[in-house]
Amino acid sequence: MGGQWGTVCDDGFDDNTARVVCRQLGLPWTAATADYSVPGNEELDILMDDLSCSGTESSLALCYYSSDHSCGHSEDVGVICRGLASSSSDLELLVRLVDGSSDSEGRVEVFMGGQWGTVCDDGFDDNTARVVCRQLGLPWTAATADYSVPGNEELDILMDDLSCSGTESSLALCYYSSDHSCGHSEDVGVVCVGQSSAGARARLVGGESAASGRLEVLVQGRWGTVCDDGFSNIAARVVCAQLGMPTEEAVAVLISDNPDAWFSLIGDTSDLPILMDDVSCSGSEATLQYCGFSRTSDCSHYEDVAIMCTDQGPPVQAVLLYGQKLGHGCQFDSDCETQLCASVTDDVQFDQRLVRHSCWVPPSRDR
Repeated sequence: MGGQWGTVCDDGFDDNTARVVCRQLGLPWTAATADYSVPGNEELDILMDDLSCSGTESSLALCYYSSDHSCGHSEDVGVICRGLASSSSDLELLVRLVDGSSDSEGRVEVFMGGQWGTVCDDGFDDNTARVVCRQLGLPWTAATADYSVPGNEELDILMDDLSCSGTESSLALCYYSSDHSCGHSEDVGVVCVGQSSAGARARLVGGESAASGRLEVLVQGRWGTVCDDGFSNIAARVVCAQLGMPTEEAVAVLISDNPDAWFSLIGDTSDLPILMDDVSCSGSEATLQYCGFSRTSDCSHYEDVAIMCTDQGPPVQAVLLYGQKLGHGCQFDSDCETQLCASVTDDVQFDQRLVRHSCWVPPSRDR
């Protein structure tokens, strides 16, 4: 920055910020972590403090930070880049179940780095099993880990310490290590049971959990996006019910209504076709495919639909820079928090840093 190299203080630096660093460098990033144990560099200036990213930014330059600091080089921060690389196709980590008594159970094998391999059972639990089954389109709500499957000595062990919260849409979004000290007697399997979204031909991609993200549908063997023309919260509830997700607070997120939330959920869709337009649902349909829609579209990807199936979502970021006016008529002073949010919502999240204020704006769209 400013023509010189420098270090970054660890204040506010977390795993979301580590993922931005790794993705910006073109390195594996989906399971990147901050490293607070790196040696400092006394020969360089500290150029960034309070660096904080949401995790969706393409560059650190798009994250909040301060050029002023009160840090020492003992607080220089590092990152460990691991997981999958930065292209959207990498999130489609391939998974299969092998040597089971049915298609819904067996040893877990993953395709990474151009090869199939097994997964060690260290840290692997039922939450992780649910992610595997849901990713495969199999029954998943009561899925369990199976520690008794036969190992496969012919494959490498590609994942260890694999741990998911249970809400992820892909194993690529879970924490894991590529290093291991396992033998194939520790190869893990799953049993996929419960309710299923199999055959649903819809998915939510790119959100913080499987319950949010851009809407994609499978039509004639290819995945694509859905245009927002005619798309309402009623249609969003149909999709969420179809996927076995909560429906009561389901909302469609459109760029015209909530651009900040939309950008955080949609991601890069430039390589996907738009497969549905003018979607109209009554709310009684079992799946989106039973709603009215057109297969032809005159939309751009700025009209892609995102959905949140829960009543929680990423806050809309309203950034105030040194007194610059925002759309809500707020100017920087001691009362800016109240002025900024009062006209939008009573549910205020206020970050005590100098130039950032966050308000969660619940979308309200029924048409």
